[in-house]
Amino acid sequence: MQDSLDSSIAVVDKIELTVQEISRGMTFRGIYILLLQEKDGRRKLPIMLGMADAHALLRKIHPEATGGGRDVTDLAKDVTDLYGIRAEEVFICYLQRGEFMAYLFFSQGDTVRHTVARAADAILMALTYGCPIYIRSQLFEQQYVRELGEGVVSFPINALSLELLEDVLRTAVENENYELASQIRDEIKRRR
Repeated sequence: MQDSLDSSIAVVDKIELTVQEISRGMTFRGIYILLLQEKDGRRKLPIMLGMADAHALLRKIHPEATGGGRDVTDLAKDVTDLYGIRAEEVFICYLQRGEFMAYLFFSQGDTVRHTVARAADAILMALTYGCPIYIRSQLFEQQYVRELGEGVVSFPINALSLELLEDVLRTAVENENYELASQIRDEIKRRR
């Protein structure tokens, strides 16, 4: 856990998000999409998930449909409750190699500390603790889903996993969409 946070982060504009749904990727196997929506708006942020993350989040979001049950985040909450530690917020703040990363803020008395986690894990903790989820405004503006009409949406390339990028590249080449293939190839090269 970190003891201090860059003071510039404390004053950054942020947008509160709510968990909307998890859906299975239509084209790519094993990919799920977590949709977060701005609390006072209509724009949505997609977060790509693997099967294990999707199932853990679904157990929290729909315990009645999935059988629920306790998991490691419930154990973590039990332990932190013993020591008077509360989760204050999750703050999604940057992308790292196609994955959203977040700060989790915890308090104990007057002391506030944070740690860094993958956004999927941080959101699971937020659902367990019942704390709000925020995103850096600038990051949200760059990454939210753009609806192109007729049920088609656009995802930012830099928010896709390397595995998904490689699948999209193969599909683009098969469909002779060389402009998209070139963009995907450049993103893959940038990450390696």
